[in-house]
Amino acid sequence: MDKRLLRFFLAVFATSWLFWAAAVLLEIKGWIAPAVQVLTCIGNATPSVLGLVFAWRDGGKKGLNALVKASGTRRYKGRQWLAIAVPFAALLLSAAIQLLFGQSLPPLVMPLVLLFSLPFQFLIGGPLFEELGWRGYALPRLLHRHRPLTASLLLGVVWAIWAIPMAFWGDLVLPALLPYGIATCLCVYLLYAIFASILATIVYLRAENSIMLAMLLHTACLSMISTALLFLEKIAFLICMLCFIALSCILTYTERRLLLERLPAKRMPPEELQLDEAQMEPRPPESET
Repeated sequence: MDKRLLRFFLAVFATSWLFWAAAVLLEIKGWIAPAVQVLTCIGNATPSVLGLVFAWRDGGKKGLNALVKASGTRRYKGRQWLAIAVPFAALLLSAAIQLLFGQSLPPLVMPLVLLFSLPFQFLIGGPLFEELGWRGYALPRLLHRHRPLTASLLLGVVWAIWAIPMAFWGDLVLPALLPYGIATCLCVYLLYAIFASILATIVYLRAENSIMLAMLLHTACLSMISTALLFLEKIAFLICMLCFIALSCILTYTERRLLLERLPAKRMPPEELQLDEAQMEPRPPESET
């Protein structure tokens, strides 16, 4: 792994976990909620903030401008929307399964809550705070050395470990899965993170290296989780996560050519998003799979 990318990951972990630990400590000591929320938000925003800092450090103004420019959307039409639809399809499918097995129908207000949660999740829940770092800084550098699937797996594992504190304390994903056993809890959580990373890579590449659409996918995933925790039965939440994993697996298979082949030069992210041109190293050969 590139040393600059490794330093970026270490800086993100250290900074985020420091602020989150401070927030938890203040909450335990009974401090007012705004102070806790501010520290939590700073920890959440660390990936994007450090992504901008490291982009400027590696490539100067060109690197920073390239990262900001990639935040827009270049291609609106394409199969990337199938990936963005996966979280919503998983939520609807799990609600239908809940009804099929004799459980109560989720409240009719659920679609409205899902709809109105999208702007909140985008601005505060994580996408805007994280994706300039994960998909903006880290993914192009991983794609420089690896095939898209390998890059997605590496970034998914890193993201899963980084987000463990918030998964316990913030969105409560892990506590909701713990009743089914530690092994099931960790396995489902890790598979969710990995497949979310794969979907984000598909969206990023299909939209011609657009961080914005990766943010929309991240928003959809968070809205799926929050809505499922709020409206579905406990077992239905597990089913929702499994539906997400299953649908993502199907889409991954359909996109196997994109994910398993080396990206041609015309589809690679701009050099300013990969490495500083003066420090560019040749891409090592990778054995065919």
